[in-house]
Amino acid sequence: MEISARDIINRLNRMVGDRSTLDDHLQEVADVVMPRKAQITSTRSPGEKYRVDTYDSTAILANTNLAAGMYSFLTPTNKRWFELSPRQKSLQNNSSVMQYFAEVNDIIYEEIASSNFALQMNESYLDLGWAGIAGLMLEESTGDSPSCLSFRNMHYSTYYIAESNQGVVDTLYRRFKLTARQAVQEFGDDVGEKILEAAKDIKTQDKEYKFIHAIFPRTDRDKTKKDAENMPWASIYVS
Repeated sequence: MEISARDIINRLNRMVGDRSTLDDHLQEVADVVMPRKAQITSTRSPGEKYRVDTYDSTAILANTNLAAGMYSFLTPTNKRWFELSPRQKSLQNNSSVMQYFAEVNDIIYEEIASSNFALQMNESYLDLGWAGIAGLMLEESTGDSPSCLSFRNMHYSTYYIAESNQGVVDTLYRRFKLTARQAVQEFGDDVGEKILEAAKDIKTQDKEYKFIHAIFPRTDRDKTKKDAENMPWASIYVS
């Protein structure tokens, strides 16, 4: 079954509606626990002052300490907090295989250390404290970054999830904005004629456009084919 852009837009609208009550509650939580991220049901213009109604900073400091503690214990910068190794026990006794895994581990840690992981992971820990959920996106870095990895903590208000029958998150819809210039940098000519024309003009290249990124399992696919339309997961952008 072919998924249309309209199908994706409609599903996102349903997900937004289903979460509206929770969003109202978390707006109140963010107002007193994380004021700089309190843009869920209310938004601010760029540069606008925070509307801080808190008379006590206990919750703000507690959430900050919680995030710092999780970072120190779960993903410390001065220790190795994960290790790749083969599942088969026979391979674990093979010195050549283990040397390969050791080299891969070194490369991964070097890339993470030279990336923006520390900053963005800390933001995710902060979100876990006030929202109970965090979304950390990993992309391939472009430009002059010292690492090939680029991490981005997504604001709670920008993404929506759905679970499988076993309670496993298997669907994520993300909404975001890009200027015409940024959209062409990201998608090339696929952005469409309207945005392409806007990107060419210095007067309109900074105009923002809305996008949706939908990730979900494909239920109707031909498993014998390896083309993009028949991969187990769909990753579709809608302008």
